[in-house]
Amino acid sequence: MIVYRDGEFLKDKEASLPILDIGFLRGFGGFEFLRTYRGKLFHFTEHINRLKNTLDQLEIAISLDQNSMEKIIKTLMKQNHLDEAFIKIIVTG
Repeated sequence: MIVYRDGEFLKDKEASLPILDIGFLRGFGGFEFLRTYRGKLFHFTEHINRLKNTLDQLEIAISLDQNSMEKIIKTLMKQNHLDEAFIKIIVTG
């Protein structure tokens, strides 16, 4: 499986978090879980707005905008040969 981490598309076995990542150590971060139906992201704007609201409350900056995230997800779906997908976006502090 191909995943996206910090600006890179990687095989899942190559993706890792530093053991001292605050999100890993203390659960400091935000996530959003969404899916596709017939290859289209379901309520994507609402999911991204909820994620951004969570990150704003935690004062965690994210450099990607909604369009960039959508392009990344579509690229991942194509690289993984998926028509339907469950997607989890995780942002750590």
